[in-house]
Amino acid sequence: MSKFHNTSTELDAWASALGARNDSEAIAVITRLQDRINAAAAELEVCLKQMPEGVRRAKLTFEVLSWLATGIQNVEESAHFLGQIKQAFARHERGES
Repeated sequence: MSKFHNTSTELDAWASALGARNDSEAIAVITRLQDRINAAAAELEVCLKQMPEGVRRAKLTFEVLSWLATGIQNVEESAHFLGQIKQAFARHERGES
């Protein structure tokens, strides 16, 4: 996963990409993104848990289960990364409110 360098330049770039004019708007957009990511992770969990038993014994099932588990992990890491950015905006590290 990419490392967030927590500089005002990087936060300015994130604010611009998010279409946010200030830190509060950036936090709101990130919160909405995190909600969508969390919903996607929940859907992947449902897929993983609801896979029929007969399919679990199929030849490629281990790979599919592994891909689903990896997908869930990647989605959760993305949400965590966005949380770090949101915290930086919450601390007003760009010098704006």
